[in-house]
Amino acid sequence: MTHNTYRADECLKLCQAQEIADASAYVLERMGNVFSALQLLLQTLESRLMALKRVVRGIIPTLSKGSTGWSHRVVQQKEDKVALLKKQSEIQKVTHILTIALC
Repeated sequence: MTHNTYRADECLKLCQAQEIADASAYVLERMGNVFSALQLLLQTLESRLMALKRVVRGIIPTLSKGSTGWSHRVVQQKEDKVALLKKQSEIQKVTHILTIALC
C-alpha cells in the first residue's frame, strides 16, 4: 500500500487472477474507480455472507440430531467441531471484507 511505483493495471490483473478482492478493490480505488471498488467489495461481502449462511444451516441439523451409541456420539462430536471451524472461518472472512468496505 505504501509503494507508488507499481503499475496499477498489472497489479490489478494479478489481484483479479488470484481472486484477492480487497487488494483488487484497493488498486481500483487508487486508479480512481471508486464505484467499481465498492461494488467489488459489496459483491464479495454478499458471497461470503451466503457462504456463512450455508455453513450455519449445515450446522443446525447436526447439532440437533440425537445419538444412539458411544461411537456415534464420537463421530458426531468430530463432525460438529469441523462444522464449527467452518463457521468460524466464514465469520472471519465476512468480518475481514466488511472491515475493508467500511474503511
